[in-house]
Amino acid sequence: MSRPIYLGLLLLALTFSAACGTTDAPDSAVDVPRGALVGSLAPDFTLQTMSGEEVTLSHLRGKPVFLNFWASWCGPCQNEMPQIQALSREYEGKVHVLGINSTSEDDPENAKHFAGRHGLTFRNVMDVDGKAKIAYGALGLPVSLLLDADGKIVQRIQGELSAEKMRTWFASVAK
Repeated sequence: MSRPIYLGLLLLALTFSAACGTTDAPDSAVDVPRGALVGSLAPDFTLQTMSGEEVTLSHLRGKPVFLNFWASWCGPCQNEMPQIQALSREYEGKVHVLGINSTSEDDPENAKHFAGRHGLTFRNVMDVDGKAKIAYGALGLPVSLLLDADGKIVQRIQGELSAEKMRTWFASVAK
């Protein structure tokens, strides 16, 4: 393999691994907008579900909210989905679960196929213009956040969230 091709492939691999994280990363490891840091009121947004229903984050206040930014091509996102789906069922009525497809980097049809393939029953919205992703500093995927009932960010992880940590998050806010 020629040197320019080898270097190009190496650069591509490094870029992909940075864009689709595989380990829990604290806020300090990434450049997160001030309004999306733990302790801040979560930035509000209104996005549409895959079926066209509008969801406004601030309308979910009164119960904790688990947010998960994902894309169909993201391996760690695929790994997390079975646990997120299971917890959405287990904590139904206690914690709102909202998936946010990074549609600005994904194909809407691939996202819908992904949701169907994983049997997702919790709401998933499409971030078509990438504004929610930018507001939350979700530059690499997946990114998960836990909001308290008042909309304040209490947990934030960039990268794949372990099943154990996810379960601990849900248990910490469910009443």
